[in-house]
Amino acid sequence: MKPWCEKYKAESIEDLAVDPSSLKKLMEIIDAKGVALIHGPTGSGKTSAIEMIAKEKDFELIEMNASDFRDSENIRRVIGGSLQQQSLFKRKKLILIDELNGISGREDRGGLLFLNKLLGKNKFPVIMTAEDPFTKKLAATRKKSKVIEFNAVETGRIVTVLKKVCEGENVPYEEDDLKTIARRVGGDIRGAINDLQVHSILGKIELAEEAEDNEREREGTILDALRLVFKSRKWENVSGVYNNLKEDHKEIMLWLEQNIPAEYSDEELYNAYMSLSKADIFNRRIMRWQHWRYLVYVYNLLSYGVAFSKKDNKKGFVPYKRSDRPLKIWLNNMKTMKRKSICDKLAGKMHSSKKGFVKKHLPYLKLMARNGRLPDLGLSPEEVEWLTK
Repeated sequence: MKPWCEKYKAESIEDLAVDPSSLKKLMEIIDAKGVALIHGPTGSGKTSAIEMIAKEKDFELIEMNASDFRDSENIRRVIGGSLQQQSLFKRKKLILIDELNGISGREDRGGLLFLNKLLGKNKFPVIMTAEDPFTKKLAATRKKSKVIEFNAVETGRIVTVLKKVCEGENVPYEEDDLKTIARRVGGDIRGAINDLQVHSILGKIELAEEAEDNEREREGTILDALRLVFKSRKWENVSGVYNNLKEDHKEIMLWLEQNIPAEYSDEELYNAYMSLSKADIFNRRIMRWQHWRYLVYVYNLLSYGVAFSKKDNKKGFVPYKRSDRPLKIWLNNMKTMKRKSICDKLAGKMHSSKKGFVKKHLPYLKLMARNGRLPDLGLSPEEVEWLTK
């Protein structure tokens, strides 16, 4: 099953739920073959806008992730040629360098310096994205670029998109529920669509029983806790940081797993995930042996362990987002649900275990279904359709 955030991607520039003034500035720079450095929170439509402009204006989009090109030789080989050479079929080019902060990290080996030399000599428009465009290392890049901010998508725009998705999926909805989902995500339109898909698993929108205000307060608390852990190295700031949260240690682990890469890189990233993995080991011991005294070790690793994985205090605003793992698990379960129901119905009839049925009998049933020779086995039309795929 295709995620709704992919299924309902904007099909034209007019459909983009982004700030019109920012979009207009971006299009003007592209038309002038200039250089732009854009920034904004996750889900604000930065990459989608660039891809849609390239599609509608028939540009050949050359997309690169800056973290993969940290030294001058790679910049020269990959980006240098693209900025100067004509496309093979003489199409116009649009160069996108994503996550520019990745090229300005600790291991930068002249890559950013060489890129700055190329800017201004480019024959094609260059668009760069950065989480924090105002770091010292990007000062020279900012001088050669037009800085454009993509603001978080307005709640009203998100609600409009959610209505379109609900109508496309035949999901009944109440507008107040859509507004609640839109407000919770803090301007992240992808997150809103993902949340909508999760909440409509049963064919209608089912929100949590708790009140909307309580939910917003709950999320604000976890976000504040994450900022203390990621931004501070003071013992007193991190001590007991999760004490007043409604989230249990399992949900906190999911939040950390999702957002650690947004704050840490290189050795810090390794150390933080090591602390997270050790916390997971203790959690498994709790589940297996019911030794709940290990919970103190879990919380220490999730707070002190992650906080002191960094070498110094972090600066700059980073928008944190909830884990997308539950959605991925649900999508995977949806893919295997039909197979499981078929196994439940037929494994016993064929005197086979479910594992043996999948291995020995299911491939032949699929072959018969595709050739229209499947006998009546008591399967539903949806299950028969699944066998033909």
